[in-house]
Amino acid sequence: RVIATDIDKKALKELKTAAQKKNLDNIVTVLTKANETGLPVGGCDIIFMGLVYHHIQDKVNFLRKLKMNLKPGGRIVNLDNHMDLILYKGTGKRPPAKSCRYSKLKFLKEAKAAGLLIKRDIQILKMQYLLELIPSMARR
Repeated sequence: RVIATDIDKKALKELKTAAQKKNLDNIVTVLTKANETGLPVGGCDIIFMGLVYHHIQDKVNFLRKLKMNLKPGGRIVNLDNHMDLILYKGTGKRPPAKSCRYSKLKFLKEAKAAGLLIKRDIQILKMQYLLELIPSMARR
């Protein structure tokens, strides 16, 4: 089962429509408020944040909430745009606006403050970082 959360009702409606067209019946959409996860406590194996973390206001508390949504052995995966403009050079792609980029080091510092440890730094993307995190009390 996939739980897709968003604060944008229209985005969730588009997702639901796309899922229905592909006969995907395992996707549940949840409209949530800013800085709320919309996820069940202790109910998630993997929480994936794709290009959203930079929009979160109370980042450390949000990560703490996400940690509470994990099942034992669960993990959080964050994908976001690098801050460093040099990484976009020569790609032919325009860098995202500064408000849509976030420092990897700053993210890791906030994750640590929320009680999360980096499990893997998956370096397959030039302009984005992909990090897998686990609660600090979990075994690595």
